[in-house]
Amino acid sequence: MLYTSVKENMTSIDNFKSISIDDTIKKAVKHFIKENESKERYHIVGVYNHEDRIIAILSIGDILKAVKQLMKLYSDKEMKEIASLSSYGHNVFDKRIEKRIDKGVDLKVRDLIEGNSPLLRPKDSLSMAFDVMLESNLSVLPIVNDDKNVIGVIRNVDLLDCVVDFIDD
Repeated sequence: MLYTSVKENMTSIDNFKSISIDDTIKKAVKHFIKENESKERYHIVGVYNHEDRIIAILSIGDILKAVKQLMKLYSDKEMKEIASLSSYGHNVFDKRIEKRIDKGVDLKVRDLIEGNSPLLRPKDSLSMAFDVMLESNLSVLPIVNDDKNVIGVIRNVDLLDCVVDFIDD
């Protein structure tokens, strides 16, 4: 079981929505919020390039990590000011803070996926997927073909299904 290929247990990328590599983080966040209003919940999306090839995946976790990094740009005082002004709908921002916010909002999906995650090949074993997932502390790994196009993903729940099968045998 652990030596079967990830291809036999992957979820096709065709099952997920996709966004452009040139989209902003803001647009990606709106996309996830909109998708999560439906009955189907999507925690990852495929990322396509200018040739409409899926070249990476983007997760909600990737966005949260980026936002956490952006928050490090602000002092506690600035964060409180941003929170208070935005919660009351004020449009009056300190110019310095406004520039930082604009810079963060204008970050592109491409900025989040560079070096995004380890890649697996369809022929790689589930055992390898376990190792990579545990070492990288990721819950989803992309599976790429020889042209480096993402063809699917292996998720932690897919591996959990394999564990259940192993225990039941």
